[in-house]
Amino acid sequence: MEILKPLILILDNDLEKYSDLVQKLKKRYTFKLFNNSKDALKMLQISNVHFFVCAEKVENKTGIDILANAIITKASALRILISENPRAKSLEQINKMHVFSILKEDFSINEFDNLIDKGFKLYFEGDAVQNKMFRLQKTNEQLEFILTQKIAS
Repeated sequence: MEILKPLILILDNDLEKYSDLVQKLKKRYTFKLFNNSKDALKMLQISNVHFFVCAEKVENKTGIDILANAIITKASALRILISENPRAKSLEQINKMHVFSILKEDFSINEFDNLIDKGFKLYFEGDAVQNKMFRLQKTNEQLEFILTQKIAS
């Protein structure tokens, strides 16, 4: 059985700074790197992306606006903002984009790896809960049908 590798989409004007990260973590994760938001959001829409990592500024847009748009495109992808000063971000902005985490621009590879590992576990826990809810709903519908049949007879 093949182990699922998290798919990480990275959007930034300067993709060179991610070369070490991609090189060191490519056995654990699949990376797709983009330097324009249009292509990144298209990939987000058509692929099973687990993480959407976005720089604070890309092209002439803010990372916050791009991540807010990413929610509409694929709500299930966990969103990470790369910021020069993470503490300066207002709670209102963070809530707007439903960010999973904010990383300081000079993050370490180990820090990134730990964050993705933690997020991937949360991603699948949420998926498992949704599946259980779906099965419970189906069981409930079947029980309601049986009950109405018994009442009718």
